[in-house]
Amino acid sequence: MEILIIAVISGIGIAYFATQNPMTVPVTIASYHFFDIPLYILVTGALLFGLLVAWIISLFSAFGNSILFHKQSSRIEKDNKIIEDLIKKVHELEVENARLREKSVHVQTVDGYERPSLLTKFRHSF
Repeated sequence: MEILIIAVISGIGIAYFATQNPMTVPVTIASYHFFDIPLYILVTGALLFGLLVAWIISLFSAFGNSILFHKQSSRIEKDNKIIEDLIKKVHELEVENARLREKSVHVQTVDGYERPSLLTKFRHSF
């Protein structure tokens, strides 16, 4: 809807410009000569050509951005896979740690020997 409104306003502007500038001008492009070109057609043509060039340039920019977004997306997927693997590894290590603690408690109660704490070991080392 907004594009239609912009198109109508632009058309009214071009029509107003055409009624105010009915004169003709000669145009030379390279070695080609054109005579009696209405000024409003020349201005409108230049405007449309500029819009076309800007659109083509924006296509290149959009293509570059899509390649960049694809690279970032694949990197995020790869990083998420690494995170999942690390979470699994942490869980496995927690299970193994719990198993070793149970085994350690079992060994301490069987032998009747109590291990010194880290602070006690530190005091005895000096």
